Amino acid sequence: GKDSSQLSKDDIEEIEADTEQLSPLLLIPTAAFEGFENDCTIQRLADVRRRLKVSMGVFINRIKLFDRTEEFNPFRRSAIGIVRKDRFVDAPFYSDFEDGSVPDFFHERSSMAIKDVFGDYSSSERDFVTECTLPAGTFHSRGVDAMPVRFSVEGTSGGDAIFMVQQTGALERYVDTIRRFTLGN
Repeated sequence: GKDSSQLSKDDIEEIEADTEQLSPLLLIPTAAFEGFENDCTIQRLADVRRRLKVSMGVFINRIKLFDRTEEFNPFRRSAIGIVRKDRFVDAPFYSDFEDGSVPDFFHERSSMAIKDVFGDYSSSERDFVTECTLPAGTFHSRGVDAMPVRFSVEGTSGGDAIFMVQQTGALERYVDTIRRFTLGN
């Protein structure tokens, strides 16, 4: 190995990046998320974060360390991020949906208010939860799918809060969804 005087800027940046990934793992063990694969709610997320006394950023960065290929990943088909003053914050942000299809608003979330997507939202002390179907797709083919979701935000009084989007059913091609509604099937 090299002594510290021989480390390049790239070596130091790599060590810092590795350390940043290690910190959330040390602060939040995988055991903290046991049972989430069957019962993952915004209230449970907020309770775990408060009990462990970690910031929202560290908490979401820990969730981002769940590998999409691991057997235990309670956050499949979900996205988790932060809202600030009723607006979506760009980072930190976790997302893992099937086939790379995500709700279309994710692509512009940093410039959107929650009301732009979920019209009846207003921050309060109580958690906000709503279910709906959103246009979805990949970055290059937006709006081709219809994704049923549950959207929830932890209750606060207008301060920063964690939000979660959970896919609640299978994706449908939008053309099939429109045909079903117009034909009444």
